[in-house]
Amino acid sequence: MKRIYNLLFALVALVAFGSCNDEWTEELYEHYVSFKAPINSNGVSRINIPYKAGQVSTYQLPVLVSGSTANQQKLTVKIGIDKDTLDVLNEARFSSRDDLYYKELDAKHYSFPET
Repeated sequence: MKRIYNLLFALVALVAFGSCNDEWTEELYEHYVSFKAPINSNGVSRINIPYKAGQVSTYQLPVLVSGSTANQQKLTVKIGIDKDTLDVLNEARFSSRDDLYYKELDAKHYSFPET
C-alpha cells in the first residue's frame, strides 16, 4: 500500500512539475510608455505642484515602460500637449456643462523637454 502511495505521489509530482515552463523569458505584454502618476476614479491624474508667485517650481514626473520583461533597448519618447484628448475628456465627463471643463494652461506658464 505504501508503494502505491509513493508511485501516486511521484506521478502527481511528475505531472505538476513536468508541465512548467519558463514563461517569463518571453514578453507577455506589449511595452507601453506612461507617466508614473496615480489615476483617480475619473480616469484623470491629478498632480498638485507647489509654487510661489514669481519663482520657478520644478516637478519631475517619471516616465515608465511597462511589460513583463526588462526593456533591452534605449527609447526616445516624445512628450507633448494633445488638445484633442482634453476635449474628449471634457465632453465625456461634463457633456454640455462647459463651465466645468478642464482648461489648457497657457504655454507661458510651463515648459518641459520634448523628448
